[in-house]
Amino acid sequence: MAAALLICTEHAFRAARRADIRTHQMWMLCSYAVLFSAVTLRIELPILASVATHFTTAYRIVAWSCWVPNLAWAILYARFRSGHSVPYGALPLETVRTS
Repeated sequence: MAAALLICTEHAFRAARRADIRTHQMWMLCSYAVLFSAVTLRIELPILASVATHFTTAYRIVAWSCWVPNLAWAILYARFRSGHSVPYGALPLETVRTS
């Protein structure tokens, strides 16, 4: 999770330095989604721990389920916002809508 946060934030920083605002926005959305996984973990862990037989098993499941769905949602949202099937940064400049 920490590596994903650093990678997303680093890509966002580089895009901002290049003045590529759309790519910066997409990477910051991903960075926020990974950062928000701390909140997701605190919501999911008590629920799963009460259902699972072992706390360790519940924690191992939640360790992944707290950030992977958040990041997947952010990527899908960025794709939906762009109106294309790929994120902003992968599109040639001519195909990006300006709205």
